[in-house]
Amino acid sequence: FFASGTTPPHRLRAVFPCSTALAPVHAMAPKKTMKRSGAKGVEPEAKKAKVDPRFAGIVEALEQAADLPEGCRKMLLACIPHCFSSPPGERHESQAEAVRMIGEVIHSVEMVLRKAADDESAKVAEVEAAKSGLQAAVTEAEAALCAAAEAIQTKTDALDEAKKAVQSSQAAVRDAEEAQRTGDEGLLQTKQSKAALEKGIDSDLGAIVEGSGEPEQHLQALLPLLSGLGLDESLLSALPSTCKKTAADRGSFDAMVLEQLGARLKEHAAQLAKAVDEAKPAAKERASAVAAAQAELCRVVEAQHRAATELEEARASHQASAKSAAAAREKLDAFAPEHARATKERDDKAGALKDFRLHNLACFEQLLEQAPSSKVADGGA
Repeated sequence: FFASGTTPPHRLRAVFPCSTALAPVHAMAPKKTMKRSGAKGVEPEAKKAKVDPRFAGIVEALEQAADLPEGCRKMLLACIPHCFSSPPGERHESQAEAVRMIGEVIHSVEMVLRKAADDESAKVAEVEAAKSGLQAAVTEAEAALCAAAEAIQTKTDALDEAKKAVQSSQAAVRDAEEAQRTGDEGLLQTKQSKAALEKGIDSDLGAIVEGSGEPEQHLQALLPLLSGLGLDESLLSALPSTCKKTAADRGSFDAMVLEQLGARLKEHAAQLAKAVDEAKPAAKERASAVAAAQAELCRVVEAQHRAATELEEARASHQASAKSAAAAREKLDAFAPEHARATKERDDKAGALKDFRLHNLACFEQLLEQAPSSKVADGGA
């Protein structure tokens, strides 16, 4: 604190040579006669000296100078009453030098307090930056959680729609199969009638015409095929007797009966064949409709399975997001005490600096410009 060009302690002693001149700023307590104690050699504790209230702020400031050597501190404390008792314009050069050195010490203490306050403010800035990062992480995690919840709702709706689509497709398949069954039933009957008629022509009518086999048996096999052919009554009446005759016994009338019967059966067979051919395109369309409905059902069933899988994935993602959000909130909550400690330390340091400036530094600056008032001096004496 005593830099080059400043007044060293020996010069201060040269200015204040007598011991009373360098008497400490503390008011001396009057001497009292010590009472005898029951135990020999035990003396009562020394009473603490009182500080002159006019210079208390300066004294406290000097006592806060941790780097000031103790000898220098005592010297400066002893100089305080003599340096500040005179008006600024009447101070001796050495008094002014002592005031300057006291000012250096006070300003150095202020600098230390200011640096401590600045350091704590910087720590709070770092802590608040970390807190902002944690808050951002919480915000991000909660946003992800909300998005996961929305995804669950979306996937749930999609699964519901997929189930409805499956039900609709199943109904469409049933309708298509029923239409195919109903439509193909007539075609099947026509095909069966055509096959039976062709068999009757080739087998039973052929045997009757050739006169082979059992005529009565072949006639009974043909009779069910004759209904609906619109045969003449006379032809139907003559048919049993004609069929019973051998080929050699038949006359021209019998030949005409069999010839007309054969022609009518073949005509009807041709009609049935035509009906079958005409019904084939519609049957093909019905089969295609069934195939398309079944393919659509397979597609929507697969879509339902996929929607169910995606819903399960969304639920798993939501659980993971919930854990992440909870962990982020826990970190932020756990950080609160550290933030509170840093903020308190900053406020304490800032308060200490403010108090030092308002009290200690202000006391020095006031005495720097003017001497203590006589009223205050009297009160201090």
